[in-house]
Amino acid sequence: KGTIFVGILPIIVSAGCVTDPHPKPTEPSYQGKSLSEWLRDFDNYNLLPENQAMAAEAMRHIGSEAVPFLVERLDQSQSKRYQLELQKWRDKQSANEPSSDRPANPRLEALAGLDALGSEAAAALPALGKLLHHDPPDLRALYVAARIGPAGVPLLTESLTNEIKADRKSTRLNSSPLT
Repeated sequence: KGTIFVGILPIIVSAGCVTDPHPKPTEPSYQGKSLSEWLRDFDNYNLLPENQAMAAEAMRHIGSEAVPFLVERLDQSQSKRYQLELQKWRDKQSANEPSSDRPANPRLEALAGLDALGSEAAAALPALGKLLHHDPPDLRALYVAARIGPAGVPLLTESLTNEIKADRKSTRLNSSPLT
């Protein structure tokens, strides 16, 4: 009996080492649809505005729990996978093969989700600030920061005084929604 226990102990110990000490949190959902599925409704040109309104409502129900997932998506539009999908779509368009299956833009979806969350998206402000330092800067981040409310004021103020002329101009004049 002692020999069996000694033989099983290394297996139990090694199994404990294999498990991730920081498992990735489960993606939030609302009404049986995952956050990712709701986000697709923001970036799908074939959907009615009512679908986008329903997606915004879903974001508000999910709440601040969505913020880490949305922040993670902000840079996914720079990923090689997205860029390859986008290039394939563009190639079809230029080859006179019109296609409505345009790949979804993860950043646009994330910005729309953060916009829908309003003040509950305040934890995303550092990530939004980083978008303003990309080349070129993503000025839609300013719109979302403004929609977050008072917590976004420092980011907006910083963009008024920074060296990027487009940021300063956009901060003063931006009154249009995400497009």
